[in-house]
Amino acid sequence: MTRALLPLLVLAACGDPPPFTLKFRVTSGDVQACTTTAGSRAMTCSDVTMLCDAYVSIRIFAPSDPTAPFISACKPLVGAGKNLCSIASVDLTAPTMPTKLQDLEVDMAVYRKDQLHTGLDGNLDCPHEVAFGADGFPAPQEPCDPGATMCDPPPAIGGRAFYHPGDAETVVSLGCTNQATLEDPTCVGKSQLAVTSTVDDFDTGVSVSPALADSLLVSIGEPAFDSTLGGYTLKSADTRALTLMQQPVPAWSGNVDLQLQSSACIEVFEDGAQTTAALSCTDQIGGSPLDVPGVRLAKPTLDAILAALGKTQFPLEGLVVGLALDYLGNPLPGVMIIPSSGSAHIKYMSADGSNFAATSTTTKGVWVSTDAPYGTTFQPFGMTMANDGFGGLVAGKVDVVIIQFKPPNTGG
Repeated sequence: MTRALLPLLVLAACGDPPPFTLKFRVTSGDVQACTTTAGSRAMTCSDVTMLCDAYVSIRIFAPSDPTAPFISACKPLVGAGKNLCSIASVDLTAPTMPTKLQDLEVDMAVYRKDQLHTGLDGNLDCPHEVAFGADGFPAPQEPCDPGATMCDPPPAIGGRAFYHPGDAETVVSLGCTNQATLEDPTCVGKSQLAVTSTVDDFDTGVSVSPALADSLLVSIGEPAFDSTLGGYTLKSADTRALTLMQQPVPAWSGNVDLQLQSSACIEVFEDGAQTTAALSCTDQIGGSPLDVPGVRLAKPTLDAILAALGKTQFPLEGLVVGLALDYLGNPLPGVMIIPSSGSAHIKYMSADGSNFAATSTTTKGVWVSTDAPYGTTFQPFGMTMANDGFGGLVAGKVDVVIIQFKPPNTGG
């Protein structure tokens, strides 16, 4: 998506050249890609939100003389939504005289307001010299020392483009160089919640490999009831992405600006066609940091479960997929699951995986619920040496509930 500014200046030359029209867009490439608050790829300027107040620097000059710009502006980004689209509302003053027809460089950079210095005129000054790489985005630079007084802050977002005589428009592709500086929750007085998570594979019961971890998007959020749908949803705007820390065992962590009410879910989304996000939820949210494990449910495994249920596509209202395990992590047969919701029903996968006609878990250990509302507790009948499960239906998501039994002769 491209957002346009008003024509900025008219070039004087023989003939009738078009007005110089400046536009911008969020980069569609992988280099310095921008992200949404949920951690997915930002496709439009409205996807790039800012918790912190920001200024944009726009400089237009002849490449041969960057010290004498035709336009040099340092303007606050204002308007509804506090997102990158507010650049389009910046009012640029055109030169009083038309410029000579020539090549022009356009530099655009966004800075966090409280990182800028005050100039001699009492207004905030944006840095006049920004180093751009060959890709047209700001080159990485070391952050300013907290005690430095003359250090120019690095741009949070920026891009460079060139006008050539006769161009109908000049489009600046913006890359997110230091986007996190604009998303600091302390800018709006929000408290931060420390979160950690690991992700196990549903089929193997062990942690995902480092290679697989690279293809996973892991976030945290709390489903909310949607009166229009009559059920629970977990929208991307209500989740916060966690950062992968490549260790011997991949782990994710982050400090997020979420105010949890009564539960939390780790959402694991695997990059690929027609994959379904898997949730792992808990109502035990008092820990600090909050440690909630996630589960990766491979598409072929989910497809097999759906086929055994007689479904050709994933249900819009969501699905609960459970697994009963012994203390060694092996599927446990002979377990009956009792949901706290009286209206919920449990089905058990047959030993050959072809249907859900069993009356308790088989050697597959797999059970499902197609009608357990979110907030349901799942307990193994007559057995106290196991953890209870928590979760329920969330629209468009598969909620994975793992019930694992404790070793013999341990406390309950």
